[in-house]
Amino acid sequence: MQKLGLAAAVIILVAGSIAILGGAAETSNSEGKILFYSERDGNAEIYLMDADGSGLTRLTTNSANEWSPAGSPDGTEIAFESERDDPNPMSCFPNCITKLHLMSVDGSGERRLMDLPGAEGHPDWSPDSRSLVFQADRNGDGKFEIYIISATGGEPTLVLGDSFDNMAPDWSPAGDEIAFSSDRDGQYDVFAVRIDGTGLRKLADTGLNDYFPAWAPEGASVAFFAARWPAVAQDLFIVRSDGTDLRRLTSTPSIVDEDPSWSPDGARLVFQSDRAGSFEIYSMNVDGTDLVRLTRNGRGDYWPSYWSPAPEAPASAAGVDAVEATPAEASASGTEGSALGAAQRHPVAFVSTRTGCAQIYTMNADGSDPRRVTNEVYDDYYPAWSPDGTQIAYYVHLSWQSWALVVTNADGSGRHQITESAGCATCAMGPYWSPDGREIGFTVEPNPRPTCEMKATELAVVNADGTDCRRLTENAWNDLFCGWSPSGESILFVSNRDGRDQVYAMGADLSGVQRLTDAESTNNMPCWSPDGARIAFVSNRDGNDEIYVMGVDGSDVTRITSDPEHDWMPAWSADGTEVLFSSDRGGSELDVYAVRLDDLTVRRLTAAAGYDYEATWRH
Repeated sequence: MQKLGLAAAVIILVAGSIAILGGAAETSNSEGKILFYSERDGNAEIYLMDADGSGLTRLTTNSANEWSPAGSPDGTEIAFESERDDPNPMSCFPNCITKLHLMSVDGSGERRLMDLPGAEGHPDWSPDSRSLVFQADRNGDGKFEIYIISATGGEPTLVLGDSFDNMAPDWSPAGDEIAFSSDRDGQYDVFAVRIDGTGLRKLADTGLNDYFPAWAPEGASVAFFAARWPAVAQDLFIVRSDGTDLRRLTSTPSIVDEDPSWSPDGARLVFQSDRAGSFEIYSMNVDGTDLVRLTRNGRGDYWPSYWSPAPEAPASAAGVDAVEATPAEASASGTEGSALGAAQRHPVAFVSTRTGCAQIYTMNADGSDPRRVTNEVYDDYYPAWSPDGTQIAYYVHLSWQSWALVVTNADGSGRHQITESAGCATCAMGPYWSPDGREIGFTVEPNPRPTCEMKATELAVVNADGTDCRRLTENAWNDLFCGWSPSGESILFVSNRDGRDQVYAMGADLSGVQRLTDAESTNNMPCWSPDGARIAFVSNRDGNDEIYVMGVDGSDVTRITSDPEHDWMPAWSADGTEVLFSSDRGGSELDVYAVRLDDLTVRRLTAAAGYDYEATWRH
């Protein structure tokens, strides 16, 4: 298996789970604020205000102009561009050699990100807050290229650079594409390109000049503005991310509406307009209704964007409202926009690091149309479908000392943490729903070391609403919860009580413990078939880790995968004809595969950059 390309990342393989761990970050709060720049105090400076226009705070104070603020998704830093490094600050516009800077939430700790030849501008953050995309004119030809750079600095990576002007990049919520404006077809239109520079496609062409695309939080739509030159008329538009359903939101002859940005819930847009004479900041619903003016200073307010600064002392893991699971335009009352509808369209849930940190995704049974469900600054692992298919339980790494269980709707909405950061489930992992959906079983480390290491683990259960957290076992071994039988009468678990990991079963009342696997090999990661008649599991009995199937009493063992590399984490299809698994076969990073039980043919479901694993099928 190749090594992870994440700093300080390590793979921990334990019975029933594989986790990719990195340093934990702080979460941001859910209060909406707006970043913008203003000329109200003379020159352009960066400001922050509440979403209703109150609570104004000035963040920069410099004799040069500062603009284009972009807040990091984790709420800890602000990127912006400044002309302070131009030989002629305050008199260089519109040909300033601007440079990108970073600063803390309160405006302190300002630092220059890099020093390229030519101008740098229009920064936007990756969803995991680890990188920024920006435009730069390194060769001085007056045309911008698009680059990505680590938030810690270093040498930027070219995404797109050719003979055209490629400007105003905006990173998609899924982290896989960048929207931007380009004149490659004559006038400026909106395009998208993968972060590796491939897959260039056009998103919008209004017949005018289209600028400054902004992805909706759920990734289904892109807002932008279109300008009719040389007339002074600029209006806002929305287009779906597949390039369909182009809609005009404002129609204001001789008025400039520009620079749209989405609210965290995707319900409103904030933008700048000169409809009152000077440029002020406004907000409105995404259908163009309910226009609200937010600033009134007469000197010019520009470039607004919603942002949630990190709190000084975060309490528990707050939910992130912006998710990438369903189209923003879907009806809340219809199947298309419901949690059940999301599950029906995307019955396979899995973990992926394709955007940096580990997050929960869903996809179709053939691997198509992957959609991101969670959008957190923490790593999320081990998704488990509720029996009715409307919810997904998973566990989140709040820190190295605290892992917690979380439940969310299948479309990513309604996130709530069901175990506390201390007490019964300080280090909790691997959720499994009871067949009636009332309880969730999991593995807990009751007395964690300085970090959660999953040593001396026990079986535990908590009500699905987070009440009555209780331990089922208390011993010196490692016991790992692996699921109830479909009838609810038995519990599968893995234990090293006989020297190495083995698969065990016992009654739901904890009686009748029975070892099901051969103690001469390591056997783990078991899961029940939908009919409760078979158990799939992982064993190294034939040399390396492969997937096997056995009867519920441990008899009739059959090997169903065979590859020189390792196969892990089996999960049954709803009809019992296939078993999902994760593998590094072919020398690749972990990807999701499925094997048919009738002829043992294998098909590959994922092939994205990063690790895809812990796949589970909605039953």
